[in-house]
Amino acid sequence: MPMTPAHAAYLRHPDVRGDLLTFTAANDVWLAPLAGGRAWRLTDEGAPVAYPRFSPDGTHVAYTSRTSGGPEVWVIPTEGDTAPRRLTFWGRPSTKVAGWLPDGRILATSSFGAPIARDAQLWAIDLEGTAELLPLGRSGEVAIHPSGTTVVSTPWRRDQAGWKHYQGGTAVKLWISRQDVPLDSPAEAHAERSWEPLLDEILASKLRIAWYGDRLLFASDTPGPDAARNDRASANLWSVARDGSDLRAHTSLTSAQGYLREPATDGSTVVFSSRGRLFAMDSLEASPREVEILVSGVGASRLPRPAPATKNVLAMRPLHDARASVVEWRGSVHALTHRGGPSRLLAGACGLRLREAHPLGRSDFALFVTDAEALGDRESGGVGSDVLALARLDGGGEEIRLDLGEVGRILHAIPSPDGSRVAISTHDNVVRLVTLRGLEDPARSSHHRSAKETAASAWEQDAEHAVPAPRLDHVREVGRSTGGEVRDLAWSPDGRWLVWAEPNSWQLSRLMISDTEDPEPTGRALTTGKYQDSAPAFSADGKHLALLSLRTFETVYDDMVFDLGFVNAERPFLLPLERTTPDPFGPHPDGWGADATSKDAEGAGGPGGKDAAATGGAGATDTATGTAEAATAASTQPASSHSVAGADEADRPPLTRIDLETVESRLVPFPVVSGYYSHLTAVSDGFVWLRHPQQGVLGSARAGVEGEAPTPTLEHWKLADRTLTVLAEGVSDLSASGDGQSLVIRQGEKWVQVPATRKVEDEDPARIVIDTSRMRLSVDPVQERRGMLWDNYRIMAQQYWRADMDGMDWHAMTSWYDPVVERLVTEDDFQDMMWEVQGELGTSHAYVQGPVYHADPPMLPAHLGADLELRDGRWVITRILPGDSSDPDARSPLLAPGVGAQVGDAVLRVDGRPVPREGIEAALVGAADKATELVLLRDGAEHRVAVTPLADDSALRYQAWVAARRALVEDLSGGRLGYLHIPDMVSSGWAQMHRDLREASTKEGLVVDVRYNSGGHTSQLVTDRIARRVLSWGYPRHERPGTYPSFAPRGAVVLVTNQEAGSDGDIVNAVSRALEIGPIIGTRTWGGVIGIDGRYDLVDGTGVTQPKYASWFEGEDWAIENYGVEPDIEVPLPPNAWVAGEDPQLTRGVTEALALLEQQPAAVAPPLPAPRFGPATR
Repeated sequence: MPMTPAHAAYLRHPDVRGDLLTFTAANDVWLAPLAGGRAWRLTDEGAPVAYPRFSPDGTHVAYTSRTSGGPEVWVIPTEGDTAPRRLTFWGRPSTKVAGWLPDGRILATSSFGAPIARDAQLWAIDLEGTAELLPLGRSGEVAIHPSGTTVVSTPWRRDQAGWKHYQGGTAVKLWISRQDVPLDSPAEAHAERSWEPLLDEILASKLRIAWYGDRLLFASDTPGPDAARNDRASANLWSVARDGSDLRAHTSLTSAQGYLREPATDGSTVVFSSRGRLFAMDSLEASPREVEILVSGVGASRLPRPAPATKNVLAMRPLHDARASVVEWRGSVHALTHRGGPSRLLAGACGLRLREAHPLGRSDFALFVTDAEALGDRESGGVGSDVLALARLDGGGEEIRLDLGEVGRILHAIPSPDGSRVAISTHDNVVRLVTLRGLEDPARSSHHRSAKETAASAWEQDAEHAVPAPRLDHVREVGRSTGGEVRDLAWSPDGRWLVWAEPNSWQLSRLMISDTEDPEPTGRALTTGKYQDSAPAFSADGKHLALLSLRTFETVYDDMVFDLGFVNAERPFLLPLERTTPDPFGPHPDGWGADATSKDAEGAGGPGGKDAAATGGAGATDTATGTAEAATAASTQPASSHSVAGADEADRPPLTRIDLETVESRLVPFPVVSGYYSHLTAVSDGFVWLRHPQQGVLGSARAGVEGEAPTPTLEHWKLADRTLTVLAEGVSDLSASGDGQSLVIRQGEKWVQVPATRKVEDEDPARIVIDTSRMRLSVDPVQERRGMLWDNYRIMAQQYWRADMDGMDWHAMTSWYDPVVERLVTEDDFQDMMWEVQGELGTSHAYVQGPVYHADPPMLPAHLGADLELRDGRWVITRILPGDSSDPDARSPLLAPGVGAQVGDAVLRVDGRPVPREGIEAALVGAADKATELVLLRDGAEHRVAVTPLADDSALRYQAWVAARRALVEDLSGGRLGYLHIPDMVSSGWAQMHRDLREASTKEGLVVDVRYNSGGHTSQLVTDRIARRVLSWGYPRHERPGTYPSFAPRGAVVLVTNQEAGSDGDIVNAVSRALEIGPIIGTRTWGGVIGIDGRYDLVDGTGVTQPKYASWFEGEDWAIENYGVEPDIEVPLPPNAWVAGEDPQLTRGVTEALALLEQQPAAVAPPLPAPRFGPATR
């Protein structure tokens, strides 16, 4: 039972009005006395809520809620006598309440209506839901002094607690205007309003701004204005005088004590939160005091409760005869019978993380990895190591733990077929061989039962048969990689040979092999590593090794630009392990019969051959009758403690012999089409694999196509008669039984047992849908969350880009949050806490990727791709976004054929319902991608039209913004300059760049706009393109000359950047400077260049990332991280420029490019030379 008092909760987002507090806890908004005491619920949302703010008169609370599925603005009376009301229908993840205006309207910041989804603007919303865009530029908050002095903060997407000590380009900045320009002044007045930066010398964020008399309050984790960039401090409350002088800190929290978040004030009292607790200050000079709050009714959320078996089932690996599987589920291990039996918990307890669960070969045990012995690091420090553990499949006996020493985190643990050895690979890319003793292998003993044994009951057999407990013999390192994680460990059937895939450089990997019976079993290279080899699997007869390899150099010419790409490079290959083993796909001196391998009378071949027969037969005939008989036989055998693995009748495994010389010369491809494959697995008579459909990254090729996209196909290759059979469609995972006769596959949400060697239809009794609902597990939220906190600690300590954690005490940092776990109530609480834990590192890309809240039913708005305004009670179209036919996500619903909408039309009704005051989106809730009727009013006549609204109009607004930038550059340069915008460094950005590259590169110069670039990994491809220069000209007859190389810029190139260019968006700026491509214009970039790979998650599926891949840059050294790339020419974007629709950064970029062209004109094609053979000129 939790030790925390039932009334304790994780308290956030406080606000104060007089003697009353509001805050959020347990997915609701609450009220409580400022003096402390019992709180009462103001809402009953059951969905994440945030940012409650009192109205100036204290009669209402506005807040952000995800009740509809996404964050929207809601309001409720403080009396709670009426239901809360939804005021916005914006459908933007950035929406949050920012406060109230003195006139009683709610302030909210959102990217709704903004040209770029990464931007935000402030809106004023009245209590009827009518919203007005405020003339304050890109903004997250505003504080308006009675004198008219106004301070605006720039937007932020993530709380600064999620990246503490951050000083990069997107750190929240302040703009101040000392002109008294009322908000309702004409737009021209706001466009001319003067603004200047406030406290720009403080690099850290300055947010949650509010006036306290004549002082501006804000929260910041700055060490102070004179601190060095590597100085650190916790967040505290600061203020500055209205004239920008007299900077003061009013609290002095250390990192160990807490981190000040979300301060708010009513002008008298200041409240804030820290690590789930609320604090108040009666004045700026007063010391903070904790406000003790009793949040009744939340304790039940911390009680243990059943976990749904439909979630977090990570693996299902069948026993030898597939009567049951060892299941890895939410950190626990189960034995789950496939049909006609129970589920059995083998091991697991809340707070532990059990992984890599497998049957221990043919033995009566399950193998798994546990962190049970690592828990001591919570108190002692250091980083604990995983251990291997064994549990009897019948659930009897005690769990056996095998202490392997300081091995760290075990990523893969694969037992040999007899269970006597276990191969493990660990977080540091080391392969170890774990040898056990005391196991009995039924395949190597007299396994045929006597008549007496057969006749004995299961109870009698259990009484006579004791299951011996295996013991650890020794552990030995057999391999180590410097190129990445070791994967795909595989054993030969006789358990002698171990093979694994070892990366030797980026996109290359080789197979390594170890003879585990050799006194020196260190692995040696089996393949060269010249290609990418993976997924090794020995054939059932031990005579072949199959693998996947990218060795097919098939090229495709790019449809859009002159380029070549390698596609469909992968296929399965087969390696005959002895030089005398015939090529199973090639010719044979005597030809091949119907059963090719059985005709190999010399015993050199495969299943059913002479050698196989001599060793007990590894080549069972695959027929429907045989499979059914085997299943029947297994089901009629009495279940006992020594038959639970289903290996009583296992055959003695065949011996595997390997000639290790000239291995790759014997490698032959399976005669199947190259493509993309995975899950290569040996079965009794051949191999199975998943073939994945060739699909684009963006999905644009299927835009508008009905039906589901192609899914992976399970295919079976039978060695004996060289046939390929499709076994199943829509398979995402598979495991084979120990006898190779059955598979457990995952199809959608179902786990299914099927024969490994033939296709079955849905009604075939050999197809068994495994009922996972029989598994039961009780989850204690407190213990599980504490386990996840410390699991994250170990993962980060083992993967962070520096072993010394950059001088930080990561253990102490994690320890600060251990007591906080007891206060957590909801998943949202846990995610928020984990973001703050990750944020302690002060490093980019330390993310928490928890489950997204889904409303049931969702109440999400749709969009028409237009701007509308309320005129005389009607919503009138003021702008229709034009769309881009090359971007399926940027279609314009109102410009679709047959609609014919125009600016000036009023939208009267949507599907027969009048449009409410909240706006057209409110009338389109649930209408995304569905045929919808609009009634338009034009010139007094009503017109009915059918449209298909968008779920998200961000892409449409983005393309309109790009078109406007392109036109601006065209206009300012007189058509001399081309324009490219690159929104990210992944496939979508690559596509967007090439939408304009071909035309833009024909101009004299090029403006490359990387503002708002959200990063990725293609910066080296981008810089390869824009760094080209014209080296030659081609002169086709009757055509204009063309550049060589293709699409090379002819002249000056300038880059325009801003604070939203980050990650690979940082890198493209740094590399462009190193390559001297051109000047960089704008503002300092994001500052995050330590990359991640998304490899790890926590036991409930929450993803956590580890900054692992650091980068050094010529000319920048290590300085980009947590700072950004400085522009060569700084051009800020003050609020008045945004309001006026100006783009000073792009304008300056054009000016600089034209100036460079004056210094160095663009390359032009020289005239043709004089005729070589004409008359000589004199």
